[in-house]
Amino acid sequence: MVNLVLLLFSHIVNSHAAITMRTYCTHCHFPQSTCLCDDISIIDSPLSVIVLQHKKESSHAKNTVRLVKLAIPTTQVYVGKAAEDFVSVKDNVLAGQCGVVYPSAQSTPLENFSQGGVGRPLSQLIFIDGSWRQAYAIWQANRWLHSLPQFHLNNAPESHYIIRHVNLDHSLSTLEAVSHAVACVAGIDTSPLLQLQSAFQARWRSPQQHRRK
Repeated sequence: MVNLVLLLFSHIVNSHAAITMRTYCTHCHFPQSTCLCDDISIIDSPLSVIVLQHKKESSHAKNTVRLVKLAIPTTQVYVGKAAEDFVSVKDNVLAGQCGVVYPSAQSTPLENFSQGGVGRPLSQLIFIDGSWRQAYAIWQANRWLHSLPQFHLNNAPESHYIIRHVNLDHSLSTLEAVSHAVACVAGIDTSPLLQLQSAFQARWRSPQQHRRK
C-alpha cells in the first residue's frame, strides 16, 4: 500500500514538473511545441494601431491581440477598464488624426473613409478588445472616446476565427477587425495577419463544442 501511494505521488510530482518546465519561445512567447515564428510576416503599417484591452481578456488564451503585435510590432496595447487605466492613451491622442472602431449610434462605415478626403488623414486607430459586454463597459467608462470620430465595419469579410465560441454570428476576432480596418484606411496588404491567425488555429487543440458553430 505504501509503495502504491509513493508511486502515485511520484507520478503527480513528475506531471506537475513537466507542466511547469514547459519551454516557451522567447520571441513569439508561445510554447515551443506551437511556436509561430515561421508564420510571422512583419507588416509595416503607417497607421498606429492602439488597443484598449479589457483586463479579463488580457489573460484569455485565445485572444488574438498578441498575434497582432507579432505581425505589427508597433501595436500599442493598454490593459484595463476604467478611465484612469487609459489616461496615457487619452493624453497622446492626436487631435483630428485619431479614430475609434466601435459601432456606436454616431459611427460611420470605415469603408467609406478616404485618406484623400477633407481634413487631415488618420494616423491613429483605436480598437477595443474584449467580449461585447466588456467592450461596452470600456466604452461607457471612457467618455473621452465619444469625442473621437467613430467607425464601424460595414463590409468586413466573414470571420474565419472558429476556435472561440461567440454569441453573435457576425462577430470578428480583434485581429480580423484590425486587418480589415488597416487595409481600408492605409491601403496596404494585411493578409499576413490572417495567415498568422490561421497558423495559430491549426496548432490549437480544443473540443468541438468549444468552437464556433
